This record gives sequence, C-alpha cells and structure tokens, in this order.
Amino acid sequence: MASIQTGGPDGVTLHGIELRRRYAGDVNPAGLRHGVGRYEFPNPAYTYEGDFRLGRKHGVGTFTTPDGGRYVGEFVDDEITGRGERVWGDGRAYVGTFTLGEMNGEGRLTRPDGGSYHGGWRANRRHGRGVDTHGPSGDTYDGEWVHGKRHGVGVAVLRSAGDETYDGAWERDERHGEGRMENRSSGESYVGGWRDGKRHGVG
Repeated sequence: MASIQTGGPDGVTLHGIELRRRYAGDVNPAGLRHGVGRYEFPNPAYTYEGDFRLGRKHGVGTFTTPDGGRYVGEFVDDEITGRGERVWGDGRAYVGTFTLGEMNGEGRLTRPDGGSYHGGWRANRRHGRGVDTHGPSGDTYDGEWVHGKRHGVGVAVLRSAGDETYDGAWERDERHGEGRMENRSSGESYVGGWRDGKRHGVG
C-alpha cells in the first residue's frame, strides 16, 4: 500500500480532484484513497479521518462539521450507514444505527434540555416502540410510535398535569380509542372511550 502526504507546492491530483493540503494517507496503485487517511473537504472545516476503500469512506471513521458536530462510527460506500455516535452543533446526541445518514433502527437520542428518546427509528423519526422523556417537565411516554407520533398503545405519565397517567390507545399523538386515565393530584379517574384527545362515550 502506497502512502502519500499532500500539501507541497505541486499538490497531487487524483482523478481530476485537486488534493493540495487536503488528503494524507494510503492510496492504491490506481491512485485512489484506500486504507487509512485524513481528508479535508473543499471547505476545510469539514474533515474525515478513518478508513477508505476505492476512494470512498468505508469502514470506521470520524467526520466533523464546522458547527461543532461530529460523527464517529461506520461508513459504507461514502454514506453514514451502520452503528455510530453523532453529535450536532445544537447539543443533540444520538447513539445507535444509521442508514444513509438517517437515524434508522434502534438508538438513543438525548436533547440539550435534558430530554431523551430511546427506541425505534425510521427516517429520522421515532417509529416502533420507544420511551420519550420531556426534559423540562419530566413527562414520559412509553409505547408505540408511527412516523414520529404516538400511535398505537402506550402509557403517558404527565407530571406537568398533576401527575396524570393515561394507559391506552393513541392515534396521531392524541388519545383515541379505549384507555384509562388517573390523576393523583385530583383523585379523578376515567376508564372508557376517547376521540381526538377527549373523552368520548360512556366511561
């Protein structure tokens, strides 16, 4: 495996890409990045350091962005795919699986306000089963999700509403179907039907 260090006055051009002061690492006989190296993108604030295969990010590496964001984990054919840890410039952090750069599969997201979500993901949205905790209030929901909304069966504990608990059916983020509500502060309880977040029918 050959190794090159770019950055001299002449630089190095591979397949028409000017690499002056941008890549340091291994290349294959065809001149493609292959092995381990560090690459600075045209905006030098973006960097990748890790494994390459046939000119693409492939294997394990670290990708950093100018806003302070960082991804450490697996890459497949230049894409963030596999297991890894990502931190955004706004303070959010995610540990879990990715597909083509999106949170997909199983993972845990923590938010700067102290909130978190741990469970299933699809295309960057909560999907499947998972537990969400709202940071400022401490409210929680443990149950099913569809495309980022509470949908299916789940339990919500609302400390912000007098320590109220709802255990039952949900549809598009609203209580909808059969469910049981209890409020410890007021002593109120209700078992029965719900529609669009409101009691419906005889309970």
